[in-house]
Amino acid sequence: MKLRGILILTVVLLIGQSAFAQRHEVAFTSGGLKIGERGFDLPQPGFLRFSTGFTYEINYAERLFDARLAALYFEIPLAGTPRTKVKTTNALSPNSYSSIFFTPGIKLKLLPGGKYSPFATMGVGLAHFREGDATVANQPTPNRSSETNAVFAFGFGLDVKVVSILSIRGEVRDFYADLPPLNVRALRDRQHNALISAGIVLRF
Repeated sequence: MKLRGILILTVVLLIGQSAFAQRHEVAFTSGGLKIGERGFDLPQPGFLRFSTGFTYEINYAERLFDARLAALYFEIPLAGTPRTKVKTTNALSPNSYSSIFFTPGIKLKLLPGGKYSPFATMGVGLAHFREGDATVANQPTPNRSSETNAVFAFGFGLDVKVVSILSIRGEVRDFYADLPPLNVRALRDRQHNALISAGIVLRF
């Protein structure tokens, strides 16, 4: 019985050390980017409505500090939406645009060694938008342009451990950025780009 107890304790310690040694995470997720309706006043008053754009995200994170009950990570997320469709009253606006968000920041994860690990994130970086080829009137986009501007990101999510090196992740992340180049002057300069996604996390 004593030997059995020693063996069990050894296994538990090895598992704990293995989990502690996993300082790195790579996540692959995908989901929908949702944007609310926007109004504009030039070239004439009107509105912009956006479809939900299918989005891919890859995220690398390195643990900086682990207090067992909580851990702090530095993360580098990169999210891209190849096509977001646009409906608008302005005939010169593009009928779609693409977007890329790069927002390095920090992540606070609770119970990092547990079955369920909720987390919150915050970051600052760059957003890049590019107009589509055609306007809403099905004409070639005049002076097709792209823009890069600052973006602030925040979000939350949950990791569910499957095995020691693999988890399933669900998260919501909001990229707060300038309006894409849509040939209008919006009533507000910035917009929320809410990404709802799910995928897998590999730890090593």
